[in-house]
Amino acid sequence: LSHWWTLCGRRPHPVGEEAAYQGLGLPTDVAVSMAKARGADMGRCILGLYRAAVQPFMAQLGDRLAAAESRPSLIIDATADEYVSTDLVAAVADRNGSTVHTLADQGRWWMLSAPDLAADGFTAFWNGLETPG
Repeated sequence: LSHWWTLCGRRPHPVGEEAAYQGLGLPTDVAVSMAKARGADMGRCILGLYRAAVQPFMAQLGDRLAAAESRPSLIIDATADEYVSTDLVAAVADRNGSTVHTLADQGRWWMLSAPDLAADGFTAFWNGLETPG
């Protein structure tokens, strides 16, 4: 939690902003860039997002998604993500009829650590869609 207070611009982090971002698993170059960009606007955005992600609101969003018209969808399963388990990915995919693209041993920041593997999954998914008309 102390990382988020730092990243939201509420107080300096005792080990420094760059180290706080690295503590969340971001690569050094991205951590440096984000630390430089951190400010009041970023803080408001992060806090707004996390304050909205509470129950029962999140469950209601899930119900609305499940009730929506079915459309092709892809879920990335980064198997080493500490926040989203493979079991949750499978349950959501099953509930919504989504295709799952697994990124083995990738964590929260898969888009930084394995962009080519993710792009392969997106491309395969898109190529498998039927063209209207």
